[in-house]
Amino acid sequence: MIASLRAVLSEAIDDGFIAVNPVRRVQKFFKKAPVMRSEIEPFTLEQMHQIENDFFHQLPEYYTFVLTLNRTGARIGEIIALEDGDVDFQNGFISINKNLPVGMREEEAETPKTESSNREIQMSPQLMTTLRNHIEKRGNSSRFLFTNSAGGPIDYSNFAKKWRKIQEKLGIRPPRSPHNTRHTFATLMISRGENIAFVSKMLGHSSIKVTVDTYFKWIPKANRIAVEALDFTGQLPERNGNKAAMDKKQERDGKRKLLKRTNEPWRNRTSNLLIKSQLLCQLS
Repeated sequence: MIASLRAVLSEAIDDGFIAVNPVRRVQKFFKKAPVMRSEIEPFTLEQMHQIENDFFHQLPEYYTFVLTLNRTGARIGEIIALEDGDVDFQNGFISINKNLPVGMREEEAETPKTESSNREIQMSPQLMTTLRNHIEKRGNSSRFLFTNSAGGPIDYSNFAKKWRKIQEKLGIRPPRSPHNTRHTFATLMISRGENIAFVSKMLGHSSIKVTVDTYFKWIPKANRIAVEALDFTGQLPERNGNKAAMDKKQERDGKRKLLKRTNEPWRNRTSNLLIKSQLLCQLS
């Protein structure tokens, strides 16, 4: 709603009806409002590659833009605001230092939403090669890395329409917004065991807690078991995936039943205070 209103008022400035956009920074008044997060629906790796392939063959003018979204996990406004100078081919990274929210004109580009949003994102070899070719082919017609036909920053509304049509053609249901490339990047990295602190830094999150809270269900089971072990009460649930531990527990239970059947004494604790004190010293 705010983005649409901001876009309309930006057009009014261009037409000379008003001097300033009164809703340019209105979002700052809503920062403390509770945020209702919808369920995250990232693309699969196969879907991501299908989308890239279709843009490459059907809409090549958007291909490098799509690849950059998929390979960096950056916010859409951060990618729209990129300039040629933000790409460091020598060191292999992209510098994120500006944000151009949807509906804002190019001169209204602002600094990213938080201090941690200013960051450097490592480029994959494929992305580096594609960006190099993109800049060489485009020349110096604009300071922006991705442009519209007039040389200004890429038109998000036009791109979003093409993005949706590509998904419909591929049969991807439900269709997802370009912002889901960010979720896809994060979930693919995390599910493959990448260091959570590294992923958090790449995403520009204000803290690792934000990353964990958002993407906990994609953290590998081996790591989740360590977290869930804090709730361990004596019976390890099978959903933890630790079948070996369950088998060992069942084996112990079987031995206890066998000893009881043969009337043999069974104790898992000692009443000898001397032995107890020695054990405690060893554990301390």
